[in-house]
This record gives sequence, C-alpha cells and structure tokens, in this order.
Amino acid sequence: MRLKTKVVLIISSLLLCVSIVGSLINYVKSVDATQEQLLHTSLPLSVDNIYTEI
Repeated sequence: MRLKTKVVLIISSLLLCVSIVGSLINYVKSVDATQEQLLHTSLPLSVDNIYTEI
C-alpha cells in the first residue's frame, strides 16, 4: 500500500472516530439534560396540576 493511501485511511478513520465520539457525548448530555428537566420542572408541574384537579 502506498504512503498516500495509508495517510488518507488514517485521517479518514480518525475523523470518523471523532465524529462518533462527539455524537455519543452529545447524546449522553441530551439525555441527562432531559432527565433533569423532567425531574425538576415537568413532573412537579404535572403533580401540581393533578392535585389541583382532584
């Protein structure tokens, strides 16, 4: 395999790995933020609304 081909493959795989890791980090942060919002905002408001209806 030529050196140019090896360099292109290495750079391509590094870019792919960085993209995958970035996506996974973003996914985990989004899930955590959504859970925090549910616990601290949405669920207490829903409980208050249900309590008022009862």
